[in-house]
Amino acid sequence: MKLPLLGQLAQLLLGLGLGSALGLAFDMLRVPRRHARSAVFRALLDGVFCLLALGAVFLLGMTAGDGQVRLFLFAAIAGGWTCYFLWLSGHIFPQLERSGRLCARKMRQITAPGRKFIKKVLFFAQKSRVKAEKTKIFFQKASSGFGDVSFKERSGRFKA
Repeated sequence: MKLPLLGQLAQLLLGLGLGSALGLAFDMLRVPRRHARSAVFRALLDGVFCLLALGAVFLLGMTAGDGQVRLFLFAAIAGGWTCYFLWLSGHIFPQLERSGRLCARKMRQITAPGRKFIKKVLFFAQKSRVKAEKTKIFFQKASSGFGDVSFKERSGRFKA
């Protein structure tokens, strides 16, 4: 089935826009990924981006591509991605990074009382666990002295 020239131009422009939008989404997910300490969280963010890109390309192919994802559409998406990173990412990413730091600072301020409370609870739980272990050891030692042997036998007066 032939695609008219204006349809191809519309798909090309949509592909360029999708590539730029995916670049922006990549930059937005790059901010928390750079500050994540856990490799699992970074992998989760990568998976989110891959699912987002796959879904976007599928939807573009199904809607604007009349049920087909044509080869030039992939080239247009790659071109939009490249243009975004060449011209826009250098200006947008520092702003995203700054706003991410500001949000992280505010979240630390909001959650500080809760973190302090949890730290105290864990401290007292550890302290009580140590006391419980000492008490357990004490009773184990005390009970080991009271076996089937009488007091006189333990004192050494009577030997069997």
